[in-house]
Amino acid sequence: MPVHKDFHGMLDGMTEQYCTGEDEETTKTETAEGYPGKTCRKALGVFYATCKEKGLDYTKPMPKEKVREHVSAILPFTISEKIVDKPLKIRGLAITAGMSRNFNIYTPDELQAFASKLVAERRQRPHCSCSRKQRCV
Repeated sequence: MPVHKDFHGMLDGMTEQYCTGEDEETTKTETAEGYPGKTCRKALGVFYATCKEKGLDYTKPMPKEKVREHVSAILPFTISEKIVDKPLKIRGLAITAGMSRNFNIYTPDELQAFASKLVAERRQRPHCSCSRKQRCV
């Protein structure tokens, strides 16, 4: 069965990785129907096994990637001090239960256990606009 052109890049990568020419299995002597280049037995074996494991039919176009949606909430923060010489004290909601933008899942129990560590704690805010001598909270 011919290898669809959508899978040529995948087979190219496996050929580059596994076809080192050190022995019979890694020497580029094999051809795959529909694939323009030569490859080795090891790369073909890994290619077929990977397609089978992922449930891909290499004779048909590669399926489109699934769309991943996530929701990010804009949380209200209030600045309770406006003094230039000191770091600002900011009050607000640090995190809510659920999934974060980097797909970490936070349960209410985990957040409750961690909440006491945030009270009156100074935080370094990345990419802040304050001077190097001053810390952002």
